[in-house]
Amino acid sequence: MTTPAGETKKKNAEESPTKKWLRRFIKIAIVLIVAAFLYLTVRRSIDELRGKEEFLSVLAERWHWLVVALFVSIVAMFPAAIAWYQALRSFGQAAPCLPALDAYFLGHLGKYVPGKAMVIIMRVGRLQPLGVGLRPAIVSVFVETLTNLCAGAVLGALLLVFLEVPVWLKVTALACVPIGLLFLTPHFFRIGLTIVAKSKIGRMPPEIPKAFTAWFMTRTTAWMLLGWILQGTVGWLAMLALTDQPSLMTLNAWLSITAAVCLGAVAGFFSMLPSGAVVRELVITWLLTPLVDQPTALAGAILLRLVNLLGELILISFISGWNRVASKTPNATKST
Repeated sequence: MTTPAGETKKKNAEESPTKKWLRRFIKIAIVLIVAAFLYLTVRRSIDELRGKEEFLSVLAERWHWLVVALFVSIVAMFPAAIAWYQALRSFGQAAPCLPALDAYFLGHLGKYVPGKAMVIIMRVGRLQPLGVGLRPAIVSVFVETLTNLCAGAVLGALLLVFLEVPVWLKVTALACVPIGLLFLTPHFFRIGLTIVAKSKIGRMPPEIPKAFTAWFMTRTTAWMLLGWILQGTVGWLAMLALTDQPSLMTLNAWLSITAAVCLGAVAGFFSMLPSGAVVRELVITWLLTPLVDQPTALAGAILLRLVNLLGELILISFISGWNRVASKTPNATKST
């Protein structure tokens, strides 16, 4: 019996030389585009941090906080990845775990390109050779993105009560919580799939609408909330690397920074800028100014961006290398 992956390889073998070269050209173009914007993000972040020389000597003394922050940042990427992979399985897609995670984490680099579309292109492009259908792959990306954003927005809004911000902002945020929770219900996604089915995209495989149950959404949301809590911890550790201010060593400070990280990331996503740059930092700085002085808050936001980026690169390199070794092992064994 031929597997979906085997059928894909057979199809690729039958492609004309022109199509092969076109496919290769597109892959190279995507790599170059992502690499260019990734370089710009790193360069801008480092230049911004260098502009705050007063913190460089502090970082040299408190570097151990950055090591912990980097480790937590890597761990923080897994909850959303697990939720996404479970969604794929619920959609009837039996993609192998390691190659699928390789596709997921590599897709993270696409967010550094304006417009966010590169995330879908990179992730779906890596999934199709694994035998994953085009429509389930696209839906899985949207489910992961929307539930992650809504969970972060709801968590940030609820934690906003711990921040010293204007009352009108707290009231507005809490008023938006029911809307965010509505988007985390299975009915919202079923309605969306019904609308999509009437468009040119056409009807989805029956496994997809059936997958959206109360348990599916509860499980997915729980994983996303865990990821945001860990991301908030990364932000808290980044702040501790910049100052030994006693007020930061409190539960209230951790809750405040977690709220700022959540709301900053959500605002950055809707800005459509590469990785939410500038907007995310401005929101985090504004929300944390009552907790720490403005220069420290801004430096912490920039440092958080660098730690997250480095964590992503380390994890992507590790998973991709592991996947390549694992994919070559059966062939090596078979040849011997």
